[in-house]
Amino acid sequence: MDNNEIVLYSRECPICLSESPCQRCVFTGCGHCLCRACAEQIAMEAGVSHKPVCPLCRTHSTTRPLIEMKEIEFDSFNDESKPVYPELLQNLPSPRLEELIQTFLRGEIDEETYIICYDMRLAEEACHRGINGGRPDDVYVEEYKRLMAILPYDGYFDNLAIDAAEATMRMEKQRIIDELRGQDNESGRYSRACGNCSSLFPFHRCVFKECGHLICRSCSDEMKSRSQIICPFCMKESETVPLFEHQIEA
Repeated sequence: MDNNEIVLYSRECPICLSESPCQRCVFTGCGHCLCRACAEQIAMEAGVSHKPVCPLCRTHSTTRPLIEMKEIEFDSFNDESKPVYPELLQNLPSPRLEELIQTFLRGEIDEETYIICYDMRLAEEACHRGINGGRPDDVYVEEYKRLMAILPYDGYFDNLAIDAAEATMRMEKQRIIDELRGQDNESGRYSRACGNCSSLFPFHRCVFKECGHLICRSCSDEMKSRSQIICPFCMKESETVPLFEHQIEA
């Protein structure tokens, strides 16, 4: 089929049935996509220690936000991608713990190192509280109460450091979910154009797993014939995965 022949595809999320979500995510292991709010919900329920599971094929996989352009943006397309994640951290006990938890959630330190550092920093806060005339144990009590108010379970905490990371992740994702749900009804029309070859209506598209940029299947196949596959928009080296999209019947 000619890439410039007009074929309509649905943007509807198969989970919540939002007809035109403002942002979508793809499961990089299988290519299924859903609205980002549902993807964040699934990731939140999976927790910090497990990969999310695609609800359509049960593949364990990371998710990646799709970088899509609205039709009115295509003509003025520029290759600089701005991050879509807002700064969301709130209500953590101290800036030092906040920074440590974020470092772990970004994958910059391993779990064992994170737990040791978290315990040390909480102990330092308790010591500082005691030096200033307070009760050192109150630091731990306050942290337990904070986590119990956020996590979907209470009365049992297997590891305070991991629970703190879980709570932070849940706060971040819930904030994103709430914002996205509010934006979905205001979503405009999105372009299917391939930003690499400029074909306006590609029949099949692929997504770069490391960045979320989209190209047509023809460009993806051409790139796979080379020794390296590099995203032409952000220059990240990345594999591509075919995107599952549902054609709207005429």
